[in-house]
Amino acid sequence: MRAIESDRDEITAAVRQVVADNPWYTVDQFASQVHGRYRHNMRLRYDYVLSRIGPLDGKTVIDVGCGDGQWSALLCSRFAVKLIGIDYNELRLDRYRRRLPAAEALLGTCAKIPVESGAADLVMCHQVLEHLGDPAAALIEARRVLKPNGMLLVSVPNEGTWLKQHVQYRWIEPNALRRSDHVQFFTGASLERLLAENGFSVDRVDSVGFHFPHNGISRRLLSYQWSFRTGVLLGAVFPVLRDCLFAWAKPGEPT
Repeated sequence: MRAIESDRDEITAAVRQVVADNPWYTVDQFASQVHGRYRHNMRLRYDYVLSRIGPLDGKTVIDVGCGDGQWSALLCSRFAVKLIGIDYNELRLDRYRRRLPAAEALLGTCAKIPVESGAADLVMCHQVLEHLGDPAAALIEARRVLKPNGMLLVSVPNEGTWLKQHVQYRWIEPNALRRSDHVQFFTGASLERLLAENGFSVDRVDSVGFHFPHNGISRRLLSYQWSFRTGVLLGAVFPVLRDCLFAWAKPGEPT
């Protein structure tokens, strides 16, 4: 029942965001994230994943919340994989199909992946869990479609830190939180705990990138390579400034 309710709530929330023309749900992600002002940050994320992911040739990869397909395209550029993209947004699925005609693109949600159990060697879920009222249902479903020796790769914003919650959202920029559609705010520890509670053995949780605790200033700093690199150097010293968490986990037993 919980999965059914989560599935319905997820679709309802998504429809509202599309109708409201929220850019996250409508803007071409390749243009805004791969070629736009966030390109340096996204390139760092891509390089991080490629540096740590194992050989995938001949493997089945499910990209849950695939969007316009930028993460799927990244894997296709390096490996001969069988790709399955899952999203509830038909606009994004159409773009996914055009960019990756050899991949499957299926209408579904995190709580209801239309794939048989034990089908995937890798499940990716990038920048999705923070939008879900019930992220546990998504993890349970991801564990169902993974092979026993498969891997889950999750990325979420590093938004549960004191810098984001107490400095930015309560003092510097309280309107940013009111405008956000994020309902989960993760730290590395809370993400690892959520994974363990829902049947995963966590291999590692890493943080990468840079974010200044003011969205407008952060966007400007991320636009230029020199200022972005300076920010990354600061993040190396102060992990609270890193903007993205990546978790790698294998199916196990709930704790």
